[in-house]
Amino acid sequence: MTVRKKKNQTIDYRPAIEEEIPDIARMFWKHLKAAPSCISHGEMQIGVATDRLTLAPDGKEKWMRHITAMMDEKDCRIFVAYSEDGIVGFSIVRIADDGGAPFGVLNNLLVRADYRRQGVGRALLTKSLDRLRRWRVANCYLESGRMNHSAHNFLDRCGFAPVSHTYHHCLTSKPR
Repeated sequence: MTVRKKKNQTIDYRPAIEEEIPDIARMFWKHLKAAPSCISHGEMQIGVATDRLTLAPDGKEKWMRHITAMMDEKDCRIFVAYSEDGIVGFSIVRIADDGGAPFGVLNNLLVRADYRRQGVGRALLTKSLDRLRRWRVANCYLESGRMNHSAHNFLDRCGFAPVSHTYHHCLTSKPR
């Protein structure tokens, strides 16, 4: 899928290739450093963040390992939005199965700030949901940092609805 956006640039939407993983990882890390309020429990669970507002000292390396492993998963796809400026957005979608019917998980959806509100996020979301439909999955879930209000508003406009709240309690005196 190709769409014209920003300054008459063409944006291509396609599956990521392995060589793009470092660029995707840098984009994600830069975003979290600039907006730690977007940290969600997913980043805490994989060790990228130590709590809801603090990135782990080795979080960048952990994220790189995590996204590299996802690239190799059979039921996972990473999509990129690519322009002459390079990667301007990405999404990660996968199938999970906790014993009931398999379901889709939108692990990440991120658009570079200067490309937001131009349809890039919606196009990446559409690609991700279309992939889940091809996999014959009936439901898609995602989690978002509780202070990521712009993402929440976007998801509301795209037909997603809140289901629950995720709580965290540290069982040690020092976060892991």
